[in-house]
Amino acid sequence: MLTVLRRRDFRLLFIGGLVSSLGDWFLFIALPFYVYSLTGSTLATGGMFIAESLPSILFGSVTGVFVDRWDRRRTMMTSDLLRAVRRLGLLAVRSGARVWIVFAVSFAQATIGQFFNPSRDALISRLVGEKDLLAANSLSSMGNQLTMLIGPALGGASLAMFGRGRIGVRSAPSAPGVGGEGTGSGGPFRPLTPSP
Repeated sequence: MLTVLRRRDFRLLFIGGLVSSLGDWFLFIALPFYVYSLTGSTLATGGMFIAESLPSILFGSVTGVFVDRWDRRRTMMTSDLLRAVRRLGLLAVRSGARVWIVFAVSFAQATIGQFFNPSRDALISRLVGEKDLLAANSLSSMGNQLTMLIGPALGGASLAMFGRGRIGVRSAPSAPGVGGEGTGSGGPFRPLTPSP
């Protein structure tokens, strides 16, 4: 399974995807605790989980249709750049009066992520070919599961160590991490099959 990592473009996609997904899961846990520390409200904290989860319910089945028609590489780049810019909005939140910004950023992050994930998954088959597709998908799935375990733990630890004021700043580098996926730094992807 690890031999598929010898393919440069897949390796860049895999590592960049790990970094990006780690930041997403970091925020998934850290932001609700951040909201609770600002407001002391369990209702607002529950609302934060809803803001993070609602886009997958509302847009999950629709975004794949658009991603199939768009250039996947550009979709991934645009998605992660937008997520990085949106995270900067967390810097404006210093009190419970501005907690609505956290809800808006979280909802936007999750919505944009609905475009990123199908693009990444669809790009894998173009990068590795049919022979290595099973190994690449398995490795990608394993990486996603690992980030689901590690990201929330890092979010909670960061909240405990650094306090609530730096949560958005700590996670911001994960979004532009896609540049390391071969979409920006180190040259473009070289898919095995032409784009539809």
